[in-house]
Order: sequence, then C-alpha cells, then structure tokens
Amino acid sequence: MQRLRKAAEASNYDLDHIPSFIKRELYFQAFDNLCKAFQGYSPILSVSNIERNEINTKVKMLRERLNNLALEE
Repeated sequence: MQRLRKAAEASNYDLDHIPSFIKRELYFQAFDNLCKAFQGYSPILSVSNIERNEINTKVKMLRERLNNLALEE
C-alpha cells in the first residue's frame, strides 16, 4: 500500500503543475506532465506472473484508485 500511495503522490504532483503550464502556454510541458502522471499507473498494468494471485491484487489497486478519483470530483 505504501508503494501505491507514493505512486499516487507522484502522479498528483505532476498533475498539480499542469494548469500553470497551460496558463503560460507551455502545452508540451503540460502534456509531458500528463504522461508522467499516467506512468504512475504502470505498476497496475504489468503482471509478472499471470498464474498467481497478482491479477486480483491489481484489480484491488485499480479499484482503489478509481474510488479515490470519484471522491476527488
């Protein structure tokens, strides 16, 4: 869980800077930050052993992130 929390913090850090880049018309920098924020989700998208319970763990991680997004809105 600590690793997931750190990934979310890093993603939020990158997302927090996007509005100021847009205001300054730094569109490529804003897009780069958006891509970096998305990369924080890549641990969910990778599975090292498909025959283990890892997929269930990934499902739980993704559901938690989606629930957090719903709470932020």
